[in-house]
Amino acid sequence: MSKNLWLSDAEILEQLGLRIKNERLRSNISQQDLARELSVSEGTVRNIEKGKNVSLENFIRIVRFFSELDKLDSFFQTEEISPKELFEARSLKKRQRASR
Repeated sequence: MSKNLWLSDAEILEQLGLRIKNERLRSNISQQDLARELSVSEGTVRNIEKGKNVSLENFIRIVRFFSELDKLDSFFQTEEISPKELFEARSLKKRQRASR
């Protein structure tokens, strides 16, 4: 089980911000230069590095800039479903509401 399951949302944002900051420093680029490259404000770069909430679009811009989008792939991978399972899933009546 991943230790990240036990982190709060704020702690996860902090961890992501720290990773982005470390990548920026490893790449030897200033916050100002990164902001210019991404067409965002320097405050946006500062905020994400501090673990503050920023738009998903800006997060993706930063991840893309550092060529790390492939690390998000596992989140989007889907399990292969057999044709039989697909047919059975479509045959079942879909629930319209949650039970009480």
